[in-house]
Amino acid sequence: MKRGFDPFKFGEAVRQVVTRDGLSGRERLYKPAPSTDPRNENRDFRVSNYYLKTAVADALGCNLRCVFCWTIDRYRDYSNIKNVGTFYSPVEVANALATTARNFNCKYLRMTEGEPTLDMDHLIAVLDNLKKMNLAYTFILETNGLIFGKYPNFSKRLSQYGTNLIGEPFIHVRVSIKGSTAEKFHLLSGGADASFYKLQFDALSNCLNVGLSVHPAVMLDFIESKEEMETLRDSLLNVDETMVKKLEFERLFLEDYVVARLRRYGIPFEKVLEVE
Repeated sequence: MKRGFDPFKFGEAVRQVVTRDGLSGRERLYKPAPSTDPRNENRDFRVSNYYLKTAVADALGCNLRCVFCWTIDRYRDYSNIKNVGTFYSPVEVANALATTARNFNCKYLRMTEGEPTLDMDHLIAVLDNLKKMNLAYTFILETNGLIFGKYPNFSKRLSQYGTNLIGEPFIHVRVSIKGSTAEKFHLLSGGADASFYKLQFDALSNCLNVGLSVHPAVMLDFIESKEEMETLRDSLLNVDETMVKKLEFERLFLEDYVVARLRRYGIPFEKVLEVE
């Protein structure tokens, strides 16, 4: 297999584009709430029905280039991304999420679209501001897990937030595993080196070791055989048997731009393994 790119070197280059120092801390680019949903009118961030309704901040920038990502290409074009996003300070992000959650009776807060851990200073400051509010929400941190896997102390830092106002986890980590094997990781991540695949499982271990609430997820549509599924399950079992039980299966969003991207990379997506 041809050697791929280093997600940490690539991610650092992206981070320098989508973040900046501001008067109120490290700022990051976010995508505007889609105006197609009337609930999002005049809002900084959107409300989503996922996870029984969540307030969602769509951060821009990632350390992978996943070919199946539902983010449209203009939000993945780092040469022009500053022209399509808006910089927010940590306190602005926290306030906007909390306001949306209150107005729509959400149970969860969520940061998605890009990789939330791309700039850890910004993310920690957002979480610190939310914690000060003493709210009854859980923050779902959707991540590819690479930074969690490489830096165990990051998991330890997040575990210190403890519980929210009603005694539930303040943070829940959702690790989106890119493929059932290291080879699939290389293919689906847009060419990241296969050696980084294991970090996603290290991320699960690091979270469990410090008591963070965590579960894995994987895109079912790219698992083409029972052998691949068994390989994935064995990797999860090596972490902890609970990770197999908690495994979430995602399904592919076949938007026109996603289909075009998959075809451009020559990746099959019609063969789907059915899971009993």
